[in-house]
Amino acid sequence: MPRILAAAAIVLGICLFGLASGFSQEPPHYTELSFPELANWPQVEPDIFSLSNKSELMVIEDHELPLVQITILVRTGEILVPRGKEGLASIVGEALRSGGSKGYGPDELNAILENKAADLSVSGDLESMTVSLNILRRDLEELLPILTDLLLHPRFPKDKIALAKKQVVSQIARRNDNQQQVAFREFKRMIYGPESMYGRLPEKETVKGIERSDVLAFYRKGFTGANMLIGVVGDVQPDEVLKIVDRTLGRIPSGKAISLEFPPVTSCKDTRQKFIHMPGVNQVSILMGHVGGLRNDEDYAALQVMNFILSQGFSSRLFQNLRTKKGLAYSVYGRYGSNVFYPGIFLAGLKTQSKNMVQAVQGLKDEIVALHDHGVSKEEVRRAKEEFLNSLVFRYETPGEILDRQLHYAYRNMPLDSFEALVQEIKKVTAADVSRAAAEHLHPDRLQMLMVGNKDLVQDQLAKFPDMEVVELGK
Repeated sequence: MPRILAAAAIVLGICLFGLASGFSQEPPHYTELSFPELANWPQVEPDIFSLSNKSELMVIEDHELPLVQITILVRTGEILVPRGKEGLASIVGEALRSGGSKGYGPDELNAILENKAADLSVSGDLESMTVSLNILRRDLEELLPILTDLLLHPRFPKDKIALAKKQVVSQIARRNDNQQQVAFREFKRMIYGPESMYGRLPEKETVKGIERSDVLAFYRKGFTGANMLIGVVGDVQPDEVLKIVDRTLGRIPSGKAISLEFPPVTSCKDTRQKFIHMPGVNQVSILMGHVGGLRNDEDYAALQVMNFILSQGFSSRLFQNLRTKKGLAYSVYGRYGSNVFYPGIFLAGLKTQSKNMVQAVQGLKDEIVALHDHGVSKEEVRRAKEEFLNSLVFRYETPGEILDRQLHYAYRNMPLDSFEALVQEIKKVTAADVSRAAAEHLHPDRLQMLMVGNKDLVQDQLAKFPDMEVVELGK
């Protein structure tokens, strides 16, 4: 017995020594890491149908669980809200959901959904409104007529509209609580212009002025068959879904298709600097950038690789140079935005200690200038493409995510294979492509800069920015 214990002790000692030796080794540098070749993920194609009321239907089967997810994109949104009524789309969505329908009052509708463990939501943004219903497969034929009645005959009672308005006002009151949210919101307004369609915000006065007649007019114009794109994913058969949807949602009158008009964006050729005073914080959020691009730009793939090299992941220039080497940032981020309907925003930013504000600003600008002037290396492009392409796999793993992607493309009249096409384009991108794109699409001489922090902690540093506009939060 003692010999056995002694042998066990020796083995345990060897194991512990091995573990200790393993822990003492430094982890490999990111440049030493290797990634397996990108695997081809399964191609899932939706079944596409046209309904008699001019709605489009996309169906993807997923029999893993007895669940069904229904998503309806409605061609409307805050883009159609007249000036002085900002916030209307959100109020319509909330009041539509909470107000019930002609056949099902608010309490009855909520009780049915609760008893069926179903989740129903209606939301709106600038470009669209979305109706989502998640249910058990066995409840599809029972709940789809109820959803149809809600979309066909909503009540929009005054008390629910009043409650929706109150909720939006409450959100307005809290929107200056988070430093990063303030920075991104105000930078967007700085790039597009605070009075532009893309920069305007709901205010207490605009919400207060919204009447029930505004809600009804907005609803009646958008919620028609010709403006609906319907997606169904789950434990279903496409032909069966078509029959159920056609006799329910297909009853919604076709109406007139809406053409969404997005005003042009003017790129500001002057540099502007703005500091927003936010009492009580001890860091500074810094953003700089300018108007970005459009999704159909021929350099889109090269710009995505460029963006990855500059600001995405642990191997990006911002992370390595400003956070790791210089220790200037708690967090770094960036994006070359390319929208479909209107130009996106190019931005690079970080969050730093107040005492490092000037140094962080200069470091951030230096990285953008270096990318514009000197381009990128072949090794940076190889590594960025490898990491980027592998990360794409995880964006669309499930049938639900794939359907969301297809709905996104269909709503914007993009080819449904846009994702697959992008993957092939990125594979072909060279260092010369990225360097040329950086030189053409980045404009260091037009950089707009926004900082959000406590001015009492950086008064001496603000003096180094003679053109800086210093404003109070919320003004």
